[in-house]
Amino acid sequence: HMIELTFPLTGVVPVGYGYEVFGAMCRVLGQEIHGADWLAVLPVRERQLRMRVTPERLTTVLALTGAELGGSGWNATVGEAPRVEAIKPHATLRSWMVQIKGFEEREAFRRVLKQKLEKLGVDERGAIYVGDESTIRVSTDLATGFAVTLHGLSDETSVAVQCAGVGGRRRFGCGVFEAC
Repeated sequence: HMIELTFPLTGVVPVGYGYEVFGAMCRVLGQEIHGADWLAVLPVRERQLRMRVTPERLTTVLALTGAELGGSGWNATVGEAPRVEAIKPHATLRSWMVQIKGFEEREAFRRVLKQKLEKLGVDERGAIYVGDESTIRVSTDLATGFAVTLHGLSDETSVAVQCAGVGGRRRFGCGVFEAC
């Protein structure tokens, strides 16, 4: 399982932040987080840096407390004392963008998405809605994916989806599901 941390932020964080914010986090925490499967960063909202980590990695990310994060044209300070919570079940979850490498066409994406979700316990009783296409910049490349909403999830399946995420680039905010 994972836990969710919410750090307050002051300053400006850009829209479509994922890659740049993660890069700034790497400069503070070191390269060990670069390939970390124990970390998922949620979209920055309402001046909050939110992430999910395994409990044994909590102390690693607590080093962000008070850190200056910045990139091209933006700067933010991570506040003190993050809120730490267990992941709560919700019957409806949404990810602003799920990116599955090699599946950028909607119908092929939908088929592979369904297979990945079935492995997490999402079955035919739940509705899967594939929404708008989006892209994010990762270094010099563009990654394409789709907004995804899941309905009718059991408590157990909801927590499983939130802990595991779906697809790649979860450290940049992709494939991370939250209540909507």
